[in-house]
Amino acid sequence: NIYCFSDNPATISNINLHFNSEKVDYGNSISGTGELIPSYPNQSIILTFTKPDGSIDELLATTSKNGSFTFDYEPDLVGEWLVNTNWESEKSYYTSVQDTSFNFLVESINQSDLSIETITLLIVTIIIIGVAFAIITINFMKKKKST
Repeated sequence: NIYCFSDNPATISNINLHFNSEKVDYGNSISGTGELIPSYPNQSIILTFTKPDGSIDELLATTSKNGSFTFDYEPDLVGEWLVNTNWESEKSYYTSVQDTSFNFLVESINQSDLSIETITLLIVTIIIIGVAFAIITINFMKKKKST
């Protein structure tokens, strides 16, 4: 039994959430880690992903012995996403945690989105190959005429 005679009888809990990136290309997963404070093993952390269209998807992660957890999630829409975490304490001396938020962006991959540098390099390469082919052809024809 735990007895507390203070004004704040519960220990305040928190969730630290870290993502591997703030941007992800469509079709790829976003992953991250988190930590429940105080460290409490085998606890269910609910990650609520709010999609750009406002719909919600939930993912359940479980804490390890030291209160940490990992997750991977593959977003299915392009745009700005919001992630909230939630932990419901089973112990009356720990407060529950809600709304530890994180935003990330899912970007579309468009094959026609070539940078100016890439286009310039491609054009220069084609010109060099064309000039080299022309020089070889002219030299070949000159040798053929002289024989």
